[in-house]
Amino acid sequence: MRLLLATLAFLSLAACSSPSPYQNADLSGQVSWSERVSYGPGATLYVYLVDASGPESALAVDLQKLDNPAPGEELLAATTIEGLIPSPTDFSLAVPLDQIDQGHDYRLKAAIVDHGRPAMVTANPPLVLTKGRPTQVDLVLAPVPLG
Repeated sequence: MRLLLATLAFLSLAACSSPSPYQNADLSGQVSWSERVSYGPGATLYVYLVDASGPESALAVDLQKLDNPAPGEELLAATTIEGLIPSPTDFSLAVPLDQIDQGHDYRLKAAIVDHGRPAMVTANPPLVLTKGRPTQVDLVLAPVPLG
């Protein structure tokens, strides 16, 4: 009986230590902007991770991808914060590690859409996650140019 219990205990510990295909990397930090404005109930903050190994997408293309509930090849993960959005605002984004190619570059971006119109966007989206890059970053937003 002791041998059976010891074997079961060993097998359960071995199962706990094996890597899971469902592991995530957690990207976190704060989103801020210098303008003295808080966004209200009609606003949504999007924080999203894109594969930057190819050509960069325009903001309008990024926002179209964010409207699609299933991220594709270039859009790997996204999270939203709706309602009152002050500066700074904390974020956390879970990224499925099975979607990450260690040879690729990934940019973390953010945008605020207020009443259906883009209002703020990441000024300089940082590279994150691979090649020794950070998983905790602060994103600075700037107003979307009119035009």
